[in-house]
Amino acid sequence: MNHTYESPVSRLLWIGQPERRWRSYRGMGLTEADVPELFRLLRDRSAEEWNPPESWAPVHAWRALAEFQIPELIPEILNLIDEGDGLEIDDVLLEDMFEIATRVGPAGMPFFKAHAKDTSKDALNRRTACTGAAAIARRHPETRAAVIALLESILKKAEDNFVLLNTGAMTELVNLGSRESIDLIRRVMNARLADEGFRGPIERIEFDLGFRDQPPQRVEPDLLLDDADSPEDIEAMRSMAEALAAQAKAEGPGSSSKARADRRPKVAKATKKRGQGK
Repeated sequence: MNHTYESPVSRLLWIGQPERRWRSYRGMGLTEADVPELFRLLRDRSAEEWNPPESWAPVHAWRALAEFQIPELIPEILNLIDEGDGLEIDDVLLEDMFEIATRVGPAGMPFFKAHAKDTSKDALNRRTACTGAAAIARRHPETRAAVIALLESILKKAEDNFVLLNTGAMTELVNLGSRESIDLIRRVMNARLADEGFRGPIERIEFDLGFRDQPPQRVEPDLLLDDADSPEDIEAMRSMAEALAAQAKAEGPGSSSKARADRRPKVAKATKKRGQGK
């Protein structure tokens, strides 16, 4: 091990693969005085070449910073996502985003808002910022109105956005129980500017928001037709796959821990391509 960090931050190099339940880093002797050293560890690009157990140290660094409620962690994490390719970011970082957002709290809102509204950012990463903002609203009700305004501002420009971003903003509005957004949601869904594979058709959304007494009858796509390669079947299979992926992600941190355990535990994928651009 050739990585030199001041104690107690150096202890993070020996923990190894993080567990689903976050440990107490303050209980390990870390304090707010260690924040600069934690950021130095988080930004260490040589981590891409580290081996276990130290390869997991950046995860413990961002968890410790979240425990200390450091708002500047939010842009740092969003930058890590930006500097990846938007699709292969390590699942640990994405799973931790909800907990990071809720622990940092309202002080992180300006960073999520700026990222979500920045049209120069990747659509998937803007969607992640929407998820982070909504996570804060669920834990801190005083921010709910501001988050709903943010999500609605994105949907009001749905024609200019990727469907992925619209779907994320719409999903978070429904998750927040934003009945006041129903007309906007209807317009976006009826224009097919969001993917119903995540929250179901507009009738299901209306039921979830209390505008219908019963949910719509669920129609399972027939994936065993003879003409299985037809565009309709491909679209049905794609929507089902996306819905299953969204459900797995919604189940919370650790839902893909088995997948992580089956591969070499390198955190490099969480910080890969930093400095290589998109």
